[in-house]
Amino acid sequence: MTSNPPVDYFIVGLGNFQPEYDLTRHNVGFICVNYIANLISLEKNKNQPGEAKLPIFFRRMDLNADIHDIMYQATDKRLLRLVFIKPLTLMNNSGLAVQKVLSYYGYTDISKQLIVIFDDINSLPGTLTIQNSLGAVKGHKGIDSIEKTLNNNTFFHYRIGIGRPPSSSNMKIPDYVLGKFSKEKKEMDLVGYALSLTAKAFDEFSKNPDNLKAIKKKYCSLKKIPKNLPQIESLDFPVDLHGY
Repeated sequence: MTSNPPVDYFIVGLGNFQPEYDLTRHNVGFICVNYIANLISLEKNKNQPGEAKLPIFFRRMDLNADIHDIMYQATDKRLLRLVFIKPLTLMNNSGLAVQKVLSYYGYTDISKQLIVIFDDINSLPGTLTIQNSLGAVKGHKGIDSIEKTLNNNTFFHYRIGIGRPPSSSNMKIPDYVLGKFSKEKKEMDLVGYALSLTAKAFDEFSKNPDNLKAIKKKYCSLKKIPKNLPQIESLDFPVDLHGY
């Protein structure tokens, strides 16, 4: 099936949909998709009277995903159709949902249309890494599932750093990634900064996808984390969920 107008970008945020996983490190993909969707909604409705309108997601059990399907005015001359995806399959089977959504809406080139946002324990908190090369990521079960199901790993990987548990800690990796973000050591502030980087990087990419090299140089540098980060009180960016 090919939708009309065709979808320009599919933006997948990885995570687990059950409430007990809300705001955990492993769910930073979900958090980021909600964050970007809220930014777009605020911009689109900034001149509308009344209360701010939340972005609307539809729970599509036939697609195993929550879907936010919108038109996005990237530039005066560039109107894009974006489909945001939050799989309902649990992390390790994310590929099933992504495959269903891509098949339902139709696509022409995964390497140019699919963006997946997820947590990266091998990168420091507050950092963003963007890759679209073969073998970009190994060991992330959600990414492994998507690559295996699609038989393709050339899509855009947006890796948000969450770091690892302190070396002095006995905490195991699964317990760490399934733990909630903390205000200790400015962890939430660092993640908030990484969300901002991700949103800005995507915004510039949507305006000029041929400028990826410059975008990576601008937003994926460890040296650019400011010392005085804005304080983040919450990583909960609400959406209006229909059909559940």
